[in-house]
Amino acid sequence: MAPSTEVFDTAMDQFEKMVKCATDESPSVANDDPLDAVEEFDGSDPHVDLTEFPYEGSWFTILCFLFLFPLRLLMQLTIGDVRTLDKEGNPTSTLGKAFFAIIMCLVWLIIGSYAMVSSLEHLADLLAIPDAVVGVTVSAAGTSLPNYVASKVAAQKGFGVSLKVTCASRHHFKTAK
Repeated sequence: MAPSTEVFDTAMDQFEKMVKCATDESPSVANDDPLDAVEEFDGSDPHVDLTEFPYEGSWFTILCFLFLFPLRLLMQLTIGDVRTLDKEGNPTSTLGKAFFAIIMCLVWLIIGSYAMVSSLEHLADLLAIPDAVVGVTVSAAGTSLPNYVASKVAAQKGFGVSLKVTCASRHHFKTAK
């Protein structure tokens, strides 16, 4: 399925702007400096504990938390936190701790994958749906959903790079030299 002429022209315009930004010695700079948005490290940990009770959550959030608490506790205890930083922002974790965390993440991934496939097989048997249909639809959607959620959260937090920010950042670094 080919894109419409309008979509193609819009994409080509954006591509030309990006090429011009990459090759132009003095690109147009936005009024606001994108580097002002970079936060300084203040030593606090923005990550929350998996076993922290959601006091301000809805009743559904609290019910899900209580139902999944044993699994959350097991993950908290078996996967070491390698995000520890000192006051200057340097990592304090060891390579062995990071390696063990990677191994345990893979173990939990295998356990979760097995649980998902097993439960889908039982659900398909109960509903008399062929395994191929379940594998193509539900399983594919279930494995793509985490990527969608991660991309959406990253975009909402502003971790995406826009053309304006890229050109402005490039110009800022050139003039700083």
